[in-house]
This record gives sequence, C-alpha cells and structure tokens, in this order.
Amino acid sequence: MAKILTLSLTNFQGVASQRIDFAGGLNTTIYGRNGTGKSTIANAITWLLYDKAADGARNYSPKTHGPDGHLHNLDHVAEMEIELDSGTVVTLKRVYHEIYHKKRGTNTEEFDGHVTDHFIDGVPIIEREYKARVAEICPPDTAKVLTQPWYFAESMSKDERRQILLQVCGDITDQDVLWHNPEILDLQTILLMPGKSGALYTVDEYRKIAAVTKANINRELGAIPSRIDEATRAIPEVMLDPNIDAKIDEKRGQIDEANKKLAEVKTPASNDEADAAIRAEIANLEAKIAEGRAKYAEKITASQSGANARLMDVHTRINALKDDAAEIKHEIVDRRRSLDGMRHDLEMMRTRRKQLLNEHAEVTAQQWDTAKETCPTCKQKLPEADIDAMREQFNLKRSERLTGIKAEGEKVGKDIIEAKEKAIAEAAQNIAEREKDIAGIEAKVTVTRSEIDNIKTPKFPDYMETDEYRALMTKLNKARSDRNALISKVKVEASGAITAQEAVIKGLSDELATLLQVKANLEQIDKLKARIAELSEQEKKLAEEYERTERGLYLCELFVRAKVSMLTAAINEQFTKVRFRLFKDYITGGLIDDCEVLVPGQGGAFVPWGEGANTGAKINAGLEIIGVLSKHWGTSLPIICDNAECVSDWTKIDAQVIKLVVTTTDDKLRVEYV
Repeated sequence: MAKILTLSLTNFQGVASQRIDFAGGLNTTIYGRNGTGKSTIANAITWLLYDKAADGARNYSPKTHGPDGHLHNLDHVAEMEIELDSGTVVTLKRVYHEIYHKKRGTNTEEFDGHVTDHFIDGVPIIEREYKARVAEICPPDTAKVLTQPWYFAESMSKDERRQILLQVCGDITDQDVLWHNPEILDLQTILLMPGKSGALYTVDEYRKIAAVTKANINRELGAIPSRIDEATRAIPEVMLDPNIDAKIDEKRGQIDEANKKLAEVKTPASNDEADAAIRAEIANLEAKIAEGRAKYAEKITASQSGANARLMDVHTRINALKDDAAEIKHEIVDRRRSLDGMRHDLEMMRTRRKQLLNEHAEVTAQQWDTAKETCPTCKQKLPEADIDAMREQFNLKRSERLTGIKAEGEKVGKDIIEAKEKAIAEAAQNIAEREKDIAGIEAKVTVTRSEIDNIKTPKFPDYMETDEYRALMTKLNKARSDRNALISKVKVEASGAITAQEAVIKGLSDELATLLQVKANLEQIDKLKARIAELSEQEKKLAEEYERTERGLYLCELFVRAKVSMLTAAINEQFTKVRFRLFKDYITGGLIDDCEVLVPGQGGAFVPWGEGANTGAKINAGLEIIGVLSKHWGTSLPIICDNAECVSDWTKIDAQVIKLVVTTTDDKLRVEYV
C-alpha cells in the first residue's frame, strides 16, 4: 500500500511555504476555511503524480498570484515523499518557473515562456524519464482512478467504466448466456452463418442483418398486392374453348386446299399442245446457246496457249540471266570483303615495319653508361671484373634485342609488302572484270525482254457479240414472247375464277386470325394466373421469413436482457453497497448501453450518480469503487477526499485517506491523524 509521508510546497498556487507531515502514512484530516489551501494540497499531489489538477482542469498552472496578477521570477515547487508497497521511499519533486532571454544587442531580458524541472530522489532528470518512473509506481490513468473518489464515475466515459468493470468480474460469453437460459437456445440455430459449418454470427451482427432483412421484406411485401392487382386487371375476358387447337389446324388445312385450287386456276393446262411445243422450242434454243458458248471458249483457249508458251520461254531465259548476275554479285561481295582484309593487313605491316626500323635505330644508338662503374653508396669505382661483367651483359642484351628486331622485320620485309601490294592490285582488277560481266548480263536481259513485245496474244470478242449468238437469241426471244402471249390469254380467261378463289382464301385467313387471337388470349390468361399464383406464394414465403426474422429479433432481445442481467449480477457481486446500471431501456423498446454508478439513497433506493445523489454518498461510493479496483489491480494509492465535511459515516478502505474538511473556525490549515 503506497503512502504519502510528507508534502512540501514553496510559492505553490498562493502557498508561500508549507510542509505537511502525514505521520508515517497515517490517514490524515486537514481542516481549514475556504481559501486556506486545502485544494492546493490536492492539486500538488495530483500534479506530482500525473501532471493534472485534482479537478482535471486543463492548462493548470501552480503559479502564485499577487494583487496585480502573477508574481514573477519565482520557483513554484512541490515535493512529496511517498512510501511504495515494497517499503521503498521515493521523493518526487517538480519546479515550475519562468525563463527569460536577452534580446540581441541589448541588456534587456524578455519573457520566453515557462519550464518545469523534474527530480526523483533529488536527482534532476528529463520529463520523459520522470513520467516513466512515476508510471512504474502506478500508470497515470490508474492513479487518477485510485486517488480521487469522483474520477471513475464523473471523468471516465461509460465505455471506459464498462471495460474496467468487465476486467474485474470477467466478461460473459454468448454461449454462457445461451446455456443458462434454455428458453432462448433456439437462437443458436438462428445465428448460424449460411455456408460455414458451425460458425455463428454474434447477436449484434444478427440484429444488424435482421434489421436490413425486415426492411427489404417490408418493401417487397408492400409491392406484391399492387402487382397481383395489375395482373388480375390484365386478364382478358374471353370464353374458354378446349377445342381451339383442333379448330386452328382444321382452318389451316382449308387454307392449304384453297391455295392449291388458286394455283391450278392461275397455271395454264399442262396438256396444252401449243404451250408444250413452245416450251420444247425454248429448251432447244437455250441448249444450242450453251453449246455454242462452250465451243467458242475452247477456240479461245487453243489460240492463247501457243502465245503463252512463247512468253514462258522468254521469262525462263530472263530468270536464268538474273540468276547468273546474282551469283556474280555474291562473288564480288566476298572478294571485296577479302580485299578489305588484305588492305588492312598491308597497313598493319607498313606500320609495324616503321616501328621496327625506329627500334633498331634506337637500340643501335645505345652506348655503355660509364656512371654505372661507380658505387651509388660509397662513390668508389667498382672492381674491373664487375665492370667487365656489367658491360658484357649490356652488350649481350643489346645484341639479343637487335637479333629479335631483325627476325621480326623479316616478316614485314620490303619484298613481302610489295607482294601484298601486287596481290591487292590483282584482286581489285578481278572485281572490276566481274562487274563488267554483270553489265553484259544486264544488257542481255534488256534484249531478251524486248522479245515479249513481239509476241501477240489474239483478241476475241465476247460470245454474246457473235452473229451466231445474236441469231439464236432472236429465235429464243420470239419463242418466249409467244409463250407469254399464250399465258396472258389463259390468265385473262381465268381472272374471274382467280378473284373468287382469292376471296375464299382471305375469308379463311381472317377466320384463322380470329382463332389465333383467341388462343393467344387463353395463353395470356394462363400466364397471368401463373404469375398471380407465383406472387401469392412469394407473399406467403416473405411473410413466413418476416415472422422468422421477428422471432430471431425477439430471441435476441431476450438474450440481451439475459446477458444484461447476468453481467449486472456478476459486477454487483463485487460491491457491497454500490450498484451499476449497465443498460437502459429505449422508450420505443430495446436496450442501450450504459454504465451509470448507482449510489445508495434514503430508504434503500439507489440514485444514479449524476441524478441527485448527495455528496457524502458519492464519496463513500467512490471509496468502495477504489477499494474493489485496488484489490483487482493489486495496488493502492493515497486517496484525496475533498469536501469531506459532507460525509458522516465513512466507508472503511485499506488505503491512506487524506480528508479535506471545510470549517469556519480554522484560519490556517490544521492537521489531525487517525
């Protein structure tokens, strides 16, 4: 159990100098009129622990005010000795002061803000390290809850309070709720995810899905009656006729027979001798024209074949000449490539010969250096034997180098270079001769191609322009004209019968159309009745689905209320007097998440913390909450109880309690220990 041992203030929020000894960590009551510094003590403790005023005010400053505002150039100091659960004593200290800087070029100091210095056990440290060390004693959020009875109920959100309470009592799973409430076990089947073996939606997920499902079903159910009414009004009024198909087939048969009679009336008699003779003559003339066309085509083909053979011979000779020219061109390309190589080699030989001549002259000009006959260290002349050996070695190397130059020079001698030059000239001459050969071949191609102009292909007119064709067509046209005249004569004679027969066909066709319309109406009636039945069945299924969804939502409601009851019971079991309201009923039904602290009131009734509970009851409720949370977290901190004069019967708690009591008689702070 952490305890405050001493608290010292200097120029802190109006307190010039104050030291309070808590008698080794005993429960302490501090008395004083309003304005004597009780709240300042609470602010100093919370400022040291988590950099906040006790009431949570933002932008808190511990500066001291004078008659004309803040007093300047003061150190505002709070220092506290606290004994930890382990028995270790830690001294926390913070110093808040102004900082000034001189403006460049002047001796005037200008205010430049505030800074806070931090100390632990007298050792200065940076703010980050200070906060980390204090957080090891107790994290800031936990410290706020355990040092101030009102903090849990007033400063924390309902979700934060709920989370802490669930940590204390342990959450209750959906399966726990289902197995403890057999009347809602069917919900387990309703929550099954389709297509996923054994996987379940959560109750919240199902309620969201069900809300969308109900809206969709309502929308579809609302549209179905108008669709049924529309289909009903679209049913045509027609007498049912079970023999309609037979009547249609019969009428179509009658029309087919009438069309056959019409064809007989329109067509000349097949046994008419004049018509038969004319048709025979037409067929004979058409056959003669086809035969004449074929023979004329054979004549043209035979005439053109000789000219084609001569043309083919000319093209064959031209292609042979072109092949010869192409072969020579490939040969020239190869020879030019070889000639380029020979020229490159010649240039390299000339360059190398010149280099060797220069090297030979340079080596020949080399002479023995007499300076080498003197020792470079002692400057004495070397022995003659050494000098002779060195001179001999010099002459040997020069001789070997000249021999090497001569041997390499033989490879690029003058006669070899001249032979290479001659070979290059011969190769160039050969290429020129072969290029002349190509020119000769191209001249032959030109001459041979001129033979094509002398080969004449005979020209023939189209068969339809021949006298034979014209004579046959004259006879054919006359025969066709004679037959048309004969047919026209027969048609004129049969026109009355044709008109009468066409009238019969039209009447039958009108009767068929009427029958087909009747059948179409009957089919439309069947489709509309099927559609009405389908809509009615859909309406029934939607109503059943809506009922299932409603039942699912009802079971979800029972589930939530059961879970609420179990959670509330589990949480309230942890407390003696305080109770918690975890949910509230909507006016329109359903539940809304809540986490309101219920404080015992007069007559045993519980009053919500924020709805009229008296200050004394709130402080005791806060102490009980701190006691449970201290036990859960395994730590306790000194508790600061402002307005302690409102409490007549204190809740006992295993922690150091610092009570701040307003009196009318104490002009200075008075401290008592319990």
